[in-house]
Amino acid sequence: MKFSAKRLNSGIVAAGLLLTVGHPQKASAQPAQVGPVTQVQGAGNVLHLIGDLEKNLAFYRDTLGLTMNRGPRGPADNPTAYIKLLPIIGPMYLASDNAMYRSAEMALATKEVHLEQEDFKDVGTKNIRRKLTDPGATLMTLTVRDLDAQVAKLVAAHADIVTPGGKPMNVKTASGMQRQIVVKDPDGYFLLLAQASDADKASAPGGGSPNVTDMKMTLTVEDLNYTLHFYRDQLGFQPGAPTNFGSGGLDVAGLKGAQYRTTESVIPGTQMHLDFVEFKGVQQKMYHPTIHDVGATLFRLGVPDVNVLTQNLRNAGIPVVSTTGQPTGMFIMAQAPDDTFIQFYKTR
Repeated sequence: MKFSAKRLNSGIVAAGLLLTVGHPQKASAQPAQVGPVTQVQGAGNVLHLIGDLEKNLAFYRDTLGLTMNRGPRGPADNPTAYIKLLPIIGPMYLASDNAMYRSAEMALATKEVHLEQEDFKDVGTKNIRRKLTDPGATLMTLTVRDLDAQVAKLVAAHADIVTPGGKPMNVKTASGMQRQIVVKDPDGYFLLLAQASDADKASAPGGGSPNVTDMKMTLTVEDLNYTLHFYRDQLGFQPGAPTNFGSGGLDVAGLKGAQYRTTESVIPGTQMHLDFVEFKGVQQKMYHPTIHDVGATLFRLGVPDVNVLTQNLRNAGIPVVSTTGQPTGMFIMAQAPDDTFIQFYKTR
């Protein structure tokens, strides 16, 4: 599989620290990859590259009520202070030795997948503010036990509510009508909050935040067939058949009448949905972020062997984003279609 210049930012160099392995112009020098590059076996965190950790904690912890899974790593008297990069961070995020960062993890619906927030300083970040229709945009759906209580807190906090009128809408879903609302977090990431069913409300917490009963991710793509080839044929996903283009159901996101098609997919080895949506007839922008830019899209996926994966990525012409081009602490960062990044890690 080759990545077209239309879909990749392989020519952009961030402060001399971007090494693109399998650059399309050099693909002829690499042996062809036969078969998939790996079989994904699990999912780690969903990562948000953010601009202000305090604002994000206020939004996710204080307003949405998500449980802190891992607090910031700063000193005891100032835990949200910027600290020196851990040795594993710089090579993966294209950050120099003198850069600083801070991070935290918020629990979602399971013990396995958390929302990890990375806030970098002194790395030359730019802000990516996508529309939901732009390739690389994500929509995190959180099914909550008490939607009205959540909306009241969002309104009180002057959150950026996307849904027209600022109130939940009744939306037709595969399981019936459901009340939903779409909001943006402080860095422009989209969230859909959905009211849990009576049965879900009665269920015991699954190890994540008590008010969240389920979560899924939806990724906006430029070309659904192209993206499915990558996730299905290269990574071992088993997505469902794409729907036909149609409209309806997106009024809640302020996209009344938008034409789109979707497919559902579960990350192998998990029950977590990573669905895909393609729009047509709308203006779209490719932002080509670097991995540390605020608003960049990053998923963490587990694989059996990152060393074999690294060679397979090279052979397939799939860019590896790293200052070394090699695994760092059994992690490797790759660039996927649709202006997204994947951080592969070795499963135990």
